[in-house]
Amino acid sequence: MVVEGKEYVYELAAAICLPPPSYCYSSFRNQVPNGNNVPHPCKKGEMWNGVGHLNPNGGGERNSFGMDFRAAGYTWTTQLCLQDSDDDGKTNGQELGDPYCSWTSGAVPTRTANITHPGVCDPMDALWCQGKADFVDCSQDDFESCTRIQDPDDNYEIKTPRHCDMSGVDGNACSYVIVVWSVGISGTCPRDNVAFRFGASSYKRVLLQVHWNNPWLSPNHRDSSGLQLYYRPALPGISDLFTFTLGQIILDIPPGKDNVTFTGTCPAQCTSQIFTKTAYITNVYNHMHYMGRQGRAELFRNGRKIRDLGFDEVYLFDSPVNHELDPPAEVLPGDELRVTCTFTSKSSDRFVYFGDGTADEMCLSFLTMYPADAVTGKDCAQFGPVSQCQFDQYEPQGGCDWIRLATLEYSQPAIELEKNCNLNGFCRPECLEVVERLSQQHPCFVPGQQMTAFVNWFLQQFPEGIRFLGRFHSCSAHVGRAWPGDSRTCTKDQCGCYMPKELKS
Repeated sequence: MVVEGKEYVYELAAAICLPPPSYCYSSFRNQVPNGNNVPHPCKKGEMWNGVGHLNPNGGGERNSFGMDFRAAGYTWTTQLCLQDSDDDGKTNGQELGDPYCSWTSGAVPTRTANITHPGVCDPMDALWCQGKADFVDCSQDDFESCTRIQDPDDNYEIKTPRHCDMSGVDGNACSYVIVVWSVGISGTCPRDNVAFRFGASSYKRVLLQVHWNNPWLSPNHRDSSGLQLYYRPALPGISDLFTFTLGQIILDIPPGKDNVTFTGTCPAQCTSQIFTKTAYITNVYNHMHYMGRQGRAELFRNGRKIRDLGFDEVYLFDSPVNHELDPPAEVLPGDELRVTCTFTSKSSDRFVYFGDGTADEMCLSFLTMYPADAVTGKDCAQFGPVSQCQFDQYEPQGGCDWIRLATLEYSQPAIELEKNCNLNGFCRPECLEVVERLSQQHPCFVPGQQMTAFVNWFLQQFPEGIRFLGRFHSCSAHVGRAWPGDSRTCTKDQCGCYMPKELKS
């Protein structure tokens, strides 16, 4: 949509609403294989978090599997594994990825994909399942309309959307998040004195980005979702809303862990530069994916915690909470904003990283704030140990001058690696010397340090950096290990165990 010449304000209304989460003993999910990974039987992409309950979010009456789980003393036993709680012809172990009944708490199950619900008879429309899965709700809830968008005299419908180039070729690429919506969030109604402005003096191009999740790669899905965007001429006295993004961008969640925590901080150093005056937070939305278990956004001032801005004690991806702050929370220049995300990877057999896909993870918090002229920027994420303002200003950390390192044509490490190291995976002896020296002496490559993880992430963002890492990591696994012979004088045959077959003669 492109708007020229006039100014408008808009409010966003989404078409889907889910009920608020009800809390249960979430630790029970860790007592069965893939307990955090049970999909809803008829709502693709949604999870059944309360696997032992009739309510997908947990709590309340138990389903057939929940009753058998209770009878087994809330533990995964061979008998429970071999039972068919929902009477659909598959054992509980087969449905939950433990077909051999060998799983123990804390271990990765034999299978983590194609999990089915042990308390819901399926296929639900089969003759043998009639009357056994009537408690499953496959419908979508209706959106509760805002009263402010029901008056036809104050609203205008966009009848013909206009295409606009978002490639950035003409310098008009999208730069900031305006409004966020995800599964389970109903539409929100801004207060009477605030709205998002677009038009002559504000946003002129708006991109609507939609993500679809089809982990089973089904060719038969057709999207019928939608949303309505309501807007009206800007009224006098309206304060401009904006969305401020916090988060941690570098995530590496190992498999099989009960709790993995990451923190993203916008420190006082950054808010002193970003905020020019007092701003007010009206809404907070914490965002993770299916591994997310708890989220918290906090406000600190002079080293002392002022308040929680949004705390999700039990985070559910399918039923996130839009925290409304009334009265709004004040943020001053020099305050600290922090988001903390806790994940569980009990049902994963692989490392998971930050990414857009539902099978990836995120650690973000979106703050709806006003007035827009109180800030010079609308993002303050953290990149490992590097804050947003340190990143924007190319500030060295712990002696690691990462931006100079990334200037590859002038970087001494890059020159040495290009001269001595291969990109085909073969670790040359002379390359090992370079990599050993960098690992021992260069502050950007000390193993196990946070800046090393940041440098690895940063260099992956552009082709020259990827080639740099390819050369470096051709020998990084061999640092500190003896070669089969003198590491400085080994023959090609002695070094051959590290040489690709196609290079051996």
